[in-house]
Amino acid sequence: MTRWAVIADDLTGALDTALQFRKHGYQAIVSTQSGKWPCTAGEAAISAMSTASRHVCHADAYTAVQQAVRSRPLSTRTSIFKKTDSLLRGNIGPELQAALDSTGAATMIYAPAFPSGGRKTESGTLSLWGTPVTHGAAGHDPTTPPRESHIPTLIESTSDLHCRVIPSNVVQSGTSTLARAFSAARDANVQVVLPDVSADRELHVVAAAMSKADLTSVCAGSAGLAEALARRGNISVHPEPSVHPASHVLAIIGTPISHTQQQVAHALRAVSVATISLQPGRAAIAQALSAVHSAWSANQVALVDAVIPSVEPSPAQRSAREAQIVEFTAAVDRDSTDIGLVISGGDTARAAFDGFDGESIELAGEIGWGVPYGVLTSRRSLAQPVVTKAGLMGGPTALADAFKRIWSSLDAEAP
Repeated sequence: MTRWAVIADDLTGALDTALQFRKHGYQAIVSTQSGKWPCTAGEAAISAMSTASRHVCHADAYTAVQQAVRSRPLSTRTSIFKKTDSLLRGNIGPELQAALDSTGAATMIYAPAFPSGGRKTESGTLSLWGTPVTHGAAGHDPTTPPRESHIPTLIESTSDLHCRVIPSNVVQSGTSTLARAFSAARDANVQVVLPDVSADRELHVVAAAMSKADLTSVCAGSAGLAEALARRGNISVHPEPSVHPASHVLAIIGTPISHTQQQVAHALRAVSVATISLQPGRAAIAQALSAVHSAWSANQVALVDAVIPSVEPSPAQRSAREAQIVEFTAAVDRDSTDIGLVISGGDTARAAFDGFDGESIELAGEIGWGVPYGVLTSRRSLAQPVVTKAGLMGGPTALADAFKRIWSSLDAEAP
């Protein structure tokens, strides 16, 4: 059985990628500590971690991935899966180069498409629901918008790598034809091979061709490619960890993306929720903590709005907000027990788990598209229920469904 070491540039990316393997029976454990593999990594088929490198410079991103590869859990067969953001945000080129340089591999397959989530590649351009990612809503991301929709241009302008696009007609011709195209690219010293993908079934052809061409030791892409690779695994299904609902639910929403805000609006209609604004500054922490306990006393989910109140937050503002979340969640953890967590936003999740002294999450399953749930291991708890969600993941009811999944209250449903 091939073991996979998943490296993402943010925590929710590591989680939603590891989730694809869990759905097919793999034991999947994700570190909540940036730059560290889970301490139980040697025991699990899937080990995942975040380098927290989306917002850093190219050189720092390269170094972070290099260190992650070199410190990965080793076994007789451990392959590297470099997860990249599904909207091309972050340091794509430098991180792919670090993965290749650190493993000594000459060529990698890169498939960032995830058609069931609207992400498709055509002529090397990534689109979301038919619109190039830089032209749609993602292009207006106030924190880290994508800078280029044409993937070869993005990679070659930010690294020393050469990228070759394999057109869709070759992908659609089947495994053998695609495997020959992959092998020809490797023989031509092409470092990154990008197959155009417009349907999920084509990702399965890509995964099969990678195996046939012996190009699975290091690869990169979306959670969609991870799911296609997981389907090919021949494993004994590992039992799910037990996820016991908690008496109280704390939700922390740190992403301003409209998709998540619409999910929040639905949850407010469907579940008994108290919204709490986490204002900037240390004085706001005590106020928010008091509001959380009031919500729990009223048998409500405590939903904390941790979105930075700025159109384009600076690095200093992001750092200050993350530090505030760490302090706030540490305060919650000190005087409360039996808490279920729902976190949206990769940076928000990382900060929240730091506050809870989190070590790792073992995944149990999925609450809607790309929304994993599992159990958090921390210094105080071995089985704290947790749901995480990236900004654009999940359907309209994702947050409401998350609350219902991990909340023990009989009054979870609104009248």
